[in-house]
Amino acid sequence: MGLLGRSNKRKAQSGGTTIIAAGSKLRGELSLECTLHIDGAVEGSISSTADISIGSAGSFEGNIIANHVVVSGYLHGQVECTRLEIVASGKVFGEVHSQEFVIEPGGQFIGESRIRDQESVAKLQHEHDEGLLEELSPNPDQELQEA
Repeated sequence: MGLLGRSNKRKAQSGGTTIIAAGSKLRGELSLECTLHIDGAVEGSISSTADISIGSAGSFEGNIIANHVVVSGYLHGQVECTRLEIVASGKVFGEVHSQEFVIEPGGQFIGESRIRDQESVAKLQHEHDEGLLEELSPNPDQELQEA
């Protein structure tokens, strides 16, 4: 009973790496506080406060939320992260929401990419709207000359 009491008071340790080895197939939902490396096939959703890498033999289909995602293999789905890197052998198909997006020569991306930083998006939209208003506003000098 003493061991159980102590283990409940300890904080969950993070800093390890979970590996899904080549030849493994996993379907479901993962919630992690550690780094994940995929060399097998995973289908479902992954939420991690750390980094996720998909090895050259690895594949993932579904939704990922993570800090930093590196793709050397295949990813199909939605990704929300701080930084996404597609290396030379990587292929990403889907929707990406990130602050930084890097595609190395040879890497492939087919889909839609959006900036994760909402303040930048709002500012760009505001600037666009102001320019549109200026184009649509009648010029008072022009109306006087025509009359």
